[in-house]
Amino acid sequence: SGVLEDPEVRAMLQGHQLQESTFQAIMRKFDHEQNGGLRFDAYVALSIQLATVHRVFTSYDRQRTGQVTLDFDTFLAATLSCSGYGGYGQHELGGGQAPRRGGDGRRYDLPHGYGAYNG
Repeated sequence: SGVLEDPEVRAMLQGHQLQESTFQAIMRKFDHEQNGGLRFDAYVALSIQLATVHRVFTSYDRQRTGQVTLDFDTFLAATLSCSGYGGYGQHELGGGQAPRRGGDGRRYDLPHGYGAYNG
């Protein structure tokens, strides 16, 4: 049919340990027809996005624990680099150095595969 159905998309993502709500958010973003599957172009776009997010995440996860702690500034820079804004590279993102604590003292923890705020 030229469309990856829901079970096939789930199988593709199974190594990322995503929560159901994260999977649903991915489908809402990449299933442009909202028919429960991904066309080839959406699959390619998702694959590129996952590779980019994984690259940025692993640059901070130096000990390969599947978790990193970032302050807001670093989290924002990482988010911008994943979305293609700002031309941030590894050097600009700090190259995986220990996060700085922001002026407000809040930190942002990113479990493997998705982001979550811990304020």
